[in-house]
Amino acid sequence: MATLKSKLLLIIFILPLLLMAVEENERKATDLMRELMNKYDRIETFQADFIQKNSWAAMDKQIESSGKIYYDNENLILKYYKPDIQEMKVTNDKIFIFDSKMNKLMISKNTNIQLKPVDLLRQYWDISTIYITESNEGFLVKLVYSGGKVEALIEDYYIQDVILYDQQGNSVSYQFRNMKLNENLPENIFEMNIDDSVEVIDLTN
Repeated sequence: MATLKSKLLLIIFILPLLLMAVEENERKATDLMRELMNKYDRIETFQADFIQKNSWAAMDKQIESSGKIYYDNENLILKYYKPDIQEMKVTNDKIFIFDSKMNKLMISKNTNIQLKPVDLLRQYWDISTIYITESNEGFLVKLVYSGGKVEALIEDYYIQDVILYDQQGNSVSYQFRNMKLNENLPENIFEMNIDDSVEVIDLTN
């Protein structure tokens, strides 16, 4: 009887602490997203170097790509330089993917594909359990949802690293470095470098 009473007292003592911890984590999550959006909403133009890693757990295979990302309020383009030259342009209604090795351009409808750094987090934020750890570098964020998880490193409220996992353990990660905010973008940066020899596959019709 004494043991049961002790356990009940322990639960009564610990439960408020657990609830306080949950409330504190929710407050941190709300504050962090608010600060992120305050930063990213002020961005009119963005450019950065990026490294992308695609990993397939079942095949124990990883492909690393690198290039530059540019976006403004209407367009976003990823220009890959390694290992092959590729371009991926995202507009409000279409996606353009050019592969220089295959010499093909594929055009498809944009079904809510979002590749801005903040959108890689935001699209999963409200459907996830959120864990936040503060470090000397900034914030380490983990989002866990029914279809996988997302992990990110945030410094000065800008996303430096983000990795997205699916349920099978496959992942795609991005590192953003040398960011330039609200500077003039290179002229014609959103024009894709293709010529008449490129086969165009239009899936929007």
